[in-house]
Amino acid sequence: METLVEDDVAQLLESTEGLRPGEKLNDASKHLNERDTIDNEIDHNDGNTAKLESIYDNKPSSLLKKVFVLSFTTLVFTELGLTVYHSFNSSIILGSLYSLLIISTLGLISKKCIKEYSQLRKLKSNQLQRIDANRLLHSQQIGEALIWLNKLNKHQEIDGFSEFKNTLEAYHTDKEVMTLYSNTVLTKQDVKTQKLINKYALESGLMVALSPIALIDMAAVLWRGTKLIEDIAKVYGIPLGYLSRIKLYRLLAKQMLFAGSAELVSDLATTAIGAELAGKISARAGQGISAGILTARIGYKAMELSRPIPRLENKRKLLSNSMILLFKGISKKV
Repeated sequence: METLVEDDVAQLLESTEGLRPGEKLNDASKHLNERDTIDNEIDHNDGNTAKLESIYDNKPSSLLKKVFVLSFTTLVFTELGLTVYHSFNSSIILGSLYSLLIISTLGLISKKCIKEYSQLRKLKSNQLQRIDANRLLHSQQIGEALIWLNKLNKHQEIDGFSEFKNTLEAYHTDKEVMTLYSNTVLTKQDVKTQKLINKYALESGLMVALSPIALIDMAAVLWRGTKLIEDIAKVYGIPLGYLSRIKLYRLLAKQMLFAGSAELVSDLATTAIGAELAGKISARAGQGISAGILTARIGYKAMELSRPIPRLENKRKLLSNSMILLFKGISKKV
């Protein structure tokens, strides 16, 4: 089924007109009825992502939490020490094996902790960069924006950055430089990200629509959602740290539970009222579209967190475009 879904998604994306850098992503007068339906769907589901807006808020750690962590850590190491001690009393070989296992486990945990600490530092640095970017977008000074962009390029190795610098003039203000960067270089990354979001949203939607088993629905949503988050982070060259990934994965878990429960409710309702096959197919299409919409929401939230410039214009209309693609694609296949 995976190969079938990927082929279908590729054909649907090819049939959709591509977006070019600098082009207005949402300047269209057609599909008005579809957009009315879509905007209502957005308003209805805004509560699902509201909590993600405060992703960088610092919450003080309580004393009880610190005591719990310290007590738990002490208990774990005490238990490990007693285990090794009793193992050596029983057998030198058994004690050596336990020691080797514990040392290797602690080594792996330490390596993971160091990696997470590094990502947390990058996350903090990224947040500071975004604060500076927001300030520069309103600055009429000259020169600071280019310094900021040079630092950004040093960490991210931005494609087309040299060509972008050649278009700048000495009289350009920081606001003009940042706006030009956002409308040229960053737009290319945004377009690439939107294509990724549409691709993964279609894949998860088709998998949910075509799958008759709730467990497969949940697995498909989890698989495509986590892969989408990682791929979006790679596009902008900013790996998501622990805190941002935890917040996004919470939303992903809600989406996964929704996909599974919707499938179960549909099956129970079909059994109870004896719905005909056509009605069941229509219900499955609705499940697939809803799952795809939620995947797209996660994608655009990850996009906001990963962009060096925090302001994402017309996010609602971008999501509407993705929804239109979902409606057309899934309706044709189911």
